[in-house]
Amino acid sequence: MELSELADYFEQESKENIWETVTHDCMVQNIDELGASLEEYVATLHHATYTAAGSLPNVYEDLMYMGLQNSNLYQQDIVARRLEPAVSAN
Repeated sequence: MELSELADYFEQESKENIWETVTHDCMVQNIDELGASLEEYVATLHHATYTAAGSLPNVYEDLMYMGLQNSNLYQQDIVARRLEPAVSAN
């Protein structure tokens, strides 16, 4: 492999990784809108599924998080919050 081929490969890989991260971070930032859109879609076109899901809290947002677990914002906003100890009222 020549240096120019290595540089081309690195440039392409870094662009793909950066854009994937940006796209996924954007999705995490707007997860409430994505969840609402998914709920509307299911309610409109898949009545039996919508009825079966009932009023489960955050079910559509949780579904939208699938595949986003490696994004920076998911790790910072979701995982970090779950790892923080609960603050006591005392």
